Amino acid sequence: MQTVTSVDDLIKEPVTKKRKYACDSEDCNATFKRLSHLNGHKRTHSDERPYACDFEDCNAAFKRRDALNAHKRNHINERPYACDFEDCNATFKILCTLNDHKRTHSVERPYACDFEDCNAAFKLLNILNVHKLTHSDERPYVCDFEDCNAAFKRRNAFDSHKRTHSDERPYVCDFEDCNAAFKQSSSLTKHKRIHTGEQPYVCDFEDCNTAFKQSSSLITHKRTHSGELPYKCGDEHCTQQFASSGTRNTHFKRWHTEEGIRRHRLQEERIEKLFIANEIPYTREVHISYSCFDSSNKHRAKLDFVVPTDRAVFIVEIDEHSHDNTWDYTVSCEQAKMSYVETALTICADPSVGRQPTVWLRYNPDTFKIDGKTVRTFKKDREEVLLRFLRNYVPTRPMTIMYLYYGCHSGPNGEWAQPTVLDDEDYSDEMKQFVEIVTQSTVAQLVATPLIDK
Repeated sequence: MQTVTSVDDLIKEPVTKKRKYACDSEDCNATFKRLSHLNGHKRTHSDERPYACDFEDCNAAFKRRDALNAHKRNHINERPYACDFEDCNATFKILCTLNDHKRTHSVERPYACDFEDCNAAFKLLNILNVHKLTHSDERPYVCDFEDCNAAFKRRNAFDSHKRTHSDERPYVCDFEDCNAAFKQSSSLTKHKRIHTGEQPYVCDFEDCNTAFKQSSSLITHKRTHSGELPYKCGDEHCTQQFASSGTRNTHFKRWHTEEGIRRHRLQEERIEKLFIANEIPYTREVHISYSCFDSSNKHRAKLDFVVPTDRAVFIVEIDEHSHDNTWDYTVSCEQAKMSYVETALTICADPSVGRQPTVWLRYNPDTFKIDGKTVRTFKKDREEVLLRFLRNYVPTRPMTIMYLYYGCHSGPNGEWAQPTVLDDEDYSDEMKQFVEIVTQSTVAQLVATPLIDK
């Protein structure tokens, strides 16, 4: 077995010779042992790319021949440089990448940052140089495309960015019958895991072995254990925070942009037309004010539709995306709103008659998930079921909460079961006792029952 004590054990450095060829570009002190190396280096100061790829439909060109040779291996998947460490089968297309990889087998970190109060150390010199840029605001690589002022600290980030202005996709998937191509090598690496099923990023929290294909997914997942919510909404009137930037952006688009608000109103208008066409009596947008259980702040909210019947008062809420973690209220606020309305109905009821039961019918008009897998049904089928609930459902208690087409766990036979919204730790046990689980059997029975209200 190979014993590693230093970087010298991994990579043999050549005997130092005098570097007699110096670059004459301004502010460049680079020197070289060979004239050919100097000539190659000088191209880094220009846009000259004399080495062009001759593969069909490939327009890639490079400043150095070795870069062209490395690129060509993307077309043929040649990986001639193999790691010789025991139990390591890693192979690489270029020698320098192999040398960098070999240092991962050593614990030595010879390249230390010399900035004050910084103890960071690295296995590779180029990683140290990249790290040092974090101590500076300098961004020397500036995009020269029209109307683009993007600037970068690293050359590779700059090169990747420039591809966003072009159609160049030099990183090609080599799996059979897959022609996917990408602008960045990291995107290709992530894509290949679709073919291999590899999930290299594993959660290290106790009793959690969840694994992911991308490191970003693992980071977001770990926040479910820590409770960290680093991403704020961005709207000055919204206090929502999120575990990932993607979830925050989705929330903002749905609830704080004209497009999102318009989309939600279109969903409500579709249901209103459904009620009118089927002669369902309703009151739209009943506004209330209330305080959340965990806050003294006052909130205003609206009940989308209030539908009175002889059997109950149905409060129909059109909840797009079934209250996933981008919705605009916390569970605490939702419970407070329900309690406020229930109290008001009780106080205002005629004592000689008593109050009617209320049914909070939370209806999701979009796709939903069972055990995380997306389920799609036709809108007309969903709406028929909604009508059946309003015309046939007879509550057995003063208050009932029902989630229709919400994300849920599956039951023993794979059908709908408990809504995932009940997994929220803020959903109180007192409120859970009012929830009636809507199953596929419930829906089938309602559809088969003759209409009570015509």
